[in-house]
Amino acid sequence: MKREAIIRIVIMIILVVSIHPLKADWEQMSGPGGGLIGALCVKDSMVFAGTGNKIYRSDDNGENWILVNAGLEEMRIHSFAVNGNMIFAGSREHMSGGIYRSDNDGIHWTRITPENWMGVNTLAVSDNTIFAGIDVGIYRSTDNGTSWARVDSAFKISVVYSFAMIGDTIFAGAMNGVYRSTDNGASWKSVNSGFTSTDVRTFAVSGGTIFAGTFYGDVFRSDNNGESWTAVGSNIAGLRIWSLAVIGNTVFAGTLDNGVYRFDNNGTDWTNQFRPSVSSCKFSYCK
Repeated sequence: MKREAIIRIVIMIILVVSIHPLKADWEQMSGPGGGLIGALCVKDSMVFAGTGNKIYRSDDNGENWILVNAGLEEMRIHSFAVNGNMIFAGSREHMSGGIYRSDNDGIHWTRITPENWMGVNTLAVSDNTIFAGIDVGIYRSTDNGTSWARVDSAFKISVVYSFAMIGDTIFAGAMNGVYRSTDNGASWKSVNSGFTSTDVRTFAVSGGTIFAGTFYGDVFRSDNNGESWTAVGSNIAGLRIWSLAVIGNTVFAGTLDNGVYRFDNNGTDWTNQFRPSVSSCKFSYCK
């Protein structure tokens, strides 16, 4: 490459960095609404945030937020899912809740589940099928929420907290363990070999590996599609795992009361990375 071309490239890089400085830290946004943020999702270039009783939307990467709550009852927004041009919001209030749907980017929401539905903890989409994990099991809709059918009747799965997917396989994390479906939710199989505690609250997927975190402070890993699980570290027992994420060979665990822990797959123990000054438990059923 000619010297002049190299100089031009270096000048362009300097200009870009000077105009858009790189940020190494988190930046607090001006919204939405403060307090509890129970769910986040992205649809196209929009970010949706569910709070203790409302939904907000940002069209400018979080700089500003607008309230998009028309038609929505004041319930805690606990989950989102997107299917095509539709966005779904799952809500709960103690032992009640429901699912709301919007086909106009949140301008208006319509309730699409019966009034007597139990709390909605998690939503997922697979092949245009909507899955809802609620306080009494798993429901499925193949018509964008117009109708729902319970699909865990063979096991009567208890409270369902989370979903994860590897290819065509769907995993459900529940109070009584992990369940797996390979036929788009038509049937489910209990896959808990190796678990020493259940009450699975969260998953994280990295390639063909799935991690499961429990409310009793255990994290388990499976490399064979859930057939067997092995413990990941042991020194965070009792810390109540609420969220998981994986970057490369590093697993991050968000706990309910004790901050964020990190585990290097080449190591043996978890290390604490961040501990907030106040309890992160905002829900009445956390205790």
